Amino acid sequence: MMDECDSFIKKRQDCYSKNYNGIGIIVDDDNNSQIIMEERSMNNKLKKCWIPTLKVKRCQAFQLCKREAFEYYKSPSDLIVGNNGTTNSPKDKGICSAYDEAYCFGNPQIMKIDLDVSTVSSNNPKKTLILERQKQRQDIFDHHEKAKRKVLNSKKKQGQCNDIRKKLNNCLRSTSTSTTSQQQ
Repeated sequence: MMDECDSFIKKRQDCYSKNYNGIGIIVDDDNNSQIIMEERSMNNKLKKCWIPTLKVKRCQAFQLCKREAFEYYKSPSDLIVGNNGTTNSPKDKGICSAYDEAYCFGNPQIMKIDLDVSTVSSNNPKKTLILERQKQRQDIFDHHEKAKRKVLNSKKKQGQCNDIRKKLNNCLRSTSTSTTSQQQ
């Protein structure tokens, strides 16, 4: 059942292995600046795994709690090619999930939207791909920022998102608990 999520789980695990390995806070009473630098370094390393972690959560939600996941996310992926060749865009993502995930997908550093792609050589065979990827990142960033503004500016939407989020989390918790007890 989770086979569809295996590639996301592997990417998340690879990210954890690469970025979490050796992280530890240095405790040195004589040098507070060293502690602060270590904490900043750790926070930056942790951010690198947010996207793979959110992709695993989304995939598993659609595997375990289809109805609740659809209500929260609206689609299993940001980019799905339909039978007629159409693709979903980030705008097809649910407002509640986009609002909740804005800390990640609405973060310009994580989304790398501030990269200067104008310096990419016209001789570079990957230039078109680089420009398309940059546009996709910008679209995802814009969608999450817009969702965040919409929800923050509406108490009604905040309440609706809280309800939708709770339903999904309760389903995932109950599914996780029943899966764990079945394995024992």
